[in-house]
Amino acid sequence: TTPKTKVSKYKKKPAAADSDSNTSGPTTQIAPVEITAYSQQSRFHRETFDANNTDIDIKGVNISVNNRELLVDAHLRFKPGVRYGMVGQNGVGKSVLMSVLGNNVLVGLPQNVRILHIAQLEEVTSGRTILQEILTALASLQAQDPQTYATASMAHELMTQVFGAYETLDVEADEARAKSILRGLGFKDEELLKEGKEIGALNGGWRMRVMLGKAFFIKPDILLLDEPTNHLDLPAIVWLQSYLTEETEGQTVVVVSHDRSFLDTVTDETIIFRDKKLAYHPGNYNDWEKNTEEQRKRKTRLKEVCFMQRNVQQAKSTGDDKRLGQVASRKKKLDRLGMEHEIVVDQGIRTTPIKLPPPEPFNFPGSSFLQLSEVSFRYDPKPISPMVINKVSLDVGPYARIGFLGPNGCGKSTLMNLLAGELKPTLGEVKKHHRLRIGYFSQHTVDQLDLSLSALQQLAKAYPDVVISEGDGRSHFGLCGMTGDAVTRPIRTLSGGQRNRVALALITFHNPHVLILDEITNHLDMGTVESLVESLCEFEGALVVVSHDVWFLKQVIEGDDDDDDDGDGGGGEHQTGVLYTVTKKGEIKRWEKGLEAYVERIQRLSLSKGLQNRAVK
Repeated sequence: TTPKTKVSKYKKKPAAADSDSNTSGPTTQIAPVEITAYSQQSRFHRETFDANNTDIDIKGVNISVNNRELLVDAHLRFKPGVRYGMVGQNGVGKSVLMSVLGNNVLVGLPQNVRILHIAQLEEVTSGRTILQEILTALASLQAQDPQTYATASMAHELMTQVFGAYETLDVEADEARAKSILRGLGFKDEELLKEGKEIGALNGGWRMRVMLGKAFFIKPDILLLDEPTNHLDLPAIVWLQSYLTEETEGQTVVVVSHDRSFLDTVTDETIIFRDKKLAYHPGNYNDWEKNTEEQRKRKTRLKEVCFMQRNVQQAKSTGDDKRLGQVASRKKKLDRLGMEHEIVVDQGIRTTPIKLPPPEPFNFPGSSFLQLSEVSFRYDPKPISPMVINKVSLDVGPYARIGFLGPNGCGKSTLMNLLAGELKPTLGEVKKHHRLRIGYFSQHTVDQLDLSLSALQQLAKAYPDVVISEGDGRSHFGLCGMTGDAVTRPIRTLSGGQRNRVALALITFHNPHVLILDEITNHLDMGTVESLVESLCEFEGALVVVSHDVWFLKQVIEGDDDDDDDGDGGGGEHQTGVLYTVTKKGEIKRWEKGLEAYVERIQRLSLSKGLQNRAVK
């Protein structure tokens, strides 16, 4: 009979088969889940592996969660020195598979292979400084059972295996290497010392950097990264790309990410997780997509939609009725071609489309209905405390497309809160039309969902003064791809992508004129990001966006298409969006050179800092 290895119960948030998310709302007791994993290989087969062989090649892999099958008779293979990108819908089982591998619960894994899993949310030891968290292992080296595998919580115990080949440990050299890694991830020297900032004081993004620092310091045979770019700013993402491509020779790296630009930069091979199987394709995600007929159809429609939306905005702003008629005719042609239906990708990854409701009509003769006038803001009321936002003036018009760039901590989210009316300026004034409706998706919107409620109940709670029938509620959630029992089940049972769709439905129910979106793509699968991009290109109101996802910004703000062969997809005369950088002083400056030039600038700065770090070592 096929051997089965039953896994102990984990307490996961949320208690879905695979949330692919780390979101957690108001305190709600979440039931543990039971993960079962087994393969055709026996325990004896595992123990007879060549000690020097770090290949993974396991057939007949089966994984289930609470009796729900995620993988059935799948083939799992990893080669040393290859960087894999894993892609699949939210909820298919990507995070569960990574957890199974990282926690050594799958029969057939070679006993000599050291595996480190960095999940979307990691526990770290409070009371330690950042550098101490990385170097803790040096104080407690001890012999390890060869069948003990690395998990994030066991990272400090791996140092025996990592340094087993050395007769002595060079503590000073190790500390210098750890500092170099942490500097690359954005930490300052004063934050790394004994009197520096403690781990417990860090937010999720900086904790992820600490865990990445551990992973790079330890150098496991197989490194599993689950959404490593979530909450990282662009400089850290650029550094991470450089490190993975240049410093992981001989290691196997497996990355789950929704960030297309990141995946295309760091991966050599793509794993498509669908239909309870794993399919391997040479090249990165973009290479796979180019070879997919259905993806080409989606790209054609996306280009058409973005082109039409730009024309609609220009026609409405100039009162050109003839041009509006031409756009309407072109849209009917698309409808006849059947491109309004559900997007199907490579006959396997199905993505339910998102359609945002149009803004509530109202006549507004001016060019700006939301305005910041010399706005400054500080959190500390003491006059001597520094301003987080400093003398910012900004106009948001009816068809604006505005994107903000800048490192974490520069004040982008504070600026979004000021625009949305969540914060009041210390100095200056926020002016808005009295009938203006704003839909605000903050970095905490999903976290603030009540996990015990259903989507329909959450909608009624968000709009207590509106009588919403079940039919109207279902109809609205359907626009965001939430149908059937997904709107009546407790939100805790929904995947991360579904929760984001619920949150998007909540902020658009009142037909807003402007959408303010702060890192909305975090925790979404690739297909949902693509559907979101299409819906935002079609949106007839204004958009103000903060994101470190370069591909997302290119599409939404620049109206670009990476694979636009005919020159009609974006940039040039069609570019209607505006980019601003937010400086460390809390000021904004218009960036005229486009996203590509901005990324190149970040790369140059990252390279310069890397050379400086090497000089310090």
